[in-house]
Amino acid sequence: MFPFVNTSDGSAGGSTMGMKPCPGCGMPREEKQLGKVPCPICSLSPPPPSVEPDEAGWGVDSGGPAAPQSDGIPTRTARPPRLPRRAGVGAGKKTWAAVAAGVLVLAGVGGAAFLLRGGTGQLLVTGGEDGVVVVVSRDGKDVVEVRPADNKPVELKPGTYEVAVKGPAGGWKVDGGSVTVSRGAAAVARVERGRAAAPGGAVPGGTAGAAPEIAPQAGAAEVSVTAAGTLTAAAFGRSHVFGGGTDYTVILPNPAGNAGRTVWVRMSPDLKGLVTLAGGGGAKIDGQPTRVMWAQEAAQLVTDGANWFKVAGKTRPMVCRIGRTAQLPGGVPNVAVTLVPGNIARTDNTGRMADTAAGVIRIRRPGLYQCTGSLNYAAADGESTMGPASDVHCRVHKNGEATTDVVALNAAASGVNWHPAIQATVARELTTSDDVRLYAYQASGTDVGIWAADNQDITWLSVVEIPQW
Repeated sequence: MFPFVNTSDGSAGGSTMGMKPCPGCGMPREEKQLGKVPCPICSLSPPPPSVEPDEAGWGVDSGGPAAPQSDGIPTRTARPPRLPRRAGVGAGKKTWAAVAAGVLVLAGVGGAAFLLRGGTGQLLVTGGEDGVVVVVSRDGKDVVEVRPADNKPVELKPGTYEVAVKGPAGGWKVDGGSVTVSRGAAAVARVERGRAAAPGGAVPGGTAGAAPEIAPQAGAAEVSVTAAGTLTAAAFGRSHVFGGGTDYTVILPNPAGNAGRTVWVRMSPDLKGLVTLAGGGGAKIDGQPTRVMWAQEAAQLVTDGANWFKVAGKTRPMVCRIGRTAQLPGGVPNVAVTLVPGNIARTDNTGRMADTAAGVIRIRRPGLYQCTGSLNYAAADGESTMGPASDVHCRVHKNGEATTDVVALNAAASGVNWHPAIQATVARELTTSDDVRLYAYQASGTDVGIWAADNQDITWLSVVEIPQW
């Protein structure tokens, strides 16, 4: 029903849907075409190579067969970590562990799940607007075209790629122009609106020949802000430090007639709340009506006379990880999607994301997040090894248990006297109305438990923001 990895015999299983990557460009193709029909992307048609087992019995990607790629977030299978052995538990019996990184189930795909092959990385192109097309190339050769509005990462071999906007017209460009993709990691390239210089070196709409503001006014004291309000024209060329203990919103100065002007904002280390910056008057900040900032972040904001753009600054990723201090005996009924609530905050750098009363992680600002869950199953007593099961899942959802809200899922099957240890992870765009939850599901014919301990962080849920602004 679902793909799985069973490390008890070193074999990998699951549906590949008859697809394998082209050895020339990595484009998913039907297996029967390899070696017979030239690739429409790179024109190569070598014979299909194979996957060879390494010394531990795991498949080593030799440029050949790969697990298929999802219509959503590509995923990959990772080597499972060793589990801590507990005294007196499972002595003399086989302990089974399976770890799968990011299997995504999307509504409308008929329940199909896909895995990311090893030896590759991900590139996510963000920003822009509907209709923008980006070309990813390497060594002067186009590799793939991406539409940022689709919000779909592409799977690429490790290396440095040139990223450029193909169209439409409108001054769109890719920040930096190139990106490095690493094995087993996600890279992000951002599309933004370029601003051409007018005669005299000024930004269009500004004063010809005027020098750009590259630093706050010399000798001017930093302006303190501790409550909601609107910045006036006096804020241009000045630095502002934000403090206070509550959440509030500050509207930036009216950009009309002020092209090329700059405002500096800095969040104090003592800031306890979240500060929302708003463009005001319909102005946007790098394409968004608002931006949320928190302690120790900073931004240098420049206006083109209509909108605001961040040209420098510092972003601190919001990170949260919750776990369990006690077992969940008999807490996972047979064939039932069951919430595994976290009752302790292992990490919460904002102090605002871990909701241990509800057992979930709450998102505090819109953005791209890496969501990962880990479950360690046991028998109904929450301690002993459990019996065989046709399905054992680790599921990371957003906002509830409905299958349409599934963010990531991994399944494993078969085994006798085992402690299934399973992980699932995925990168997903989330907003402030979302929460992330850890769910279990198993089909063993009986109720089982979840193993957890205060001094062993083995059942947990984490959310890590991937900075984009």
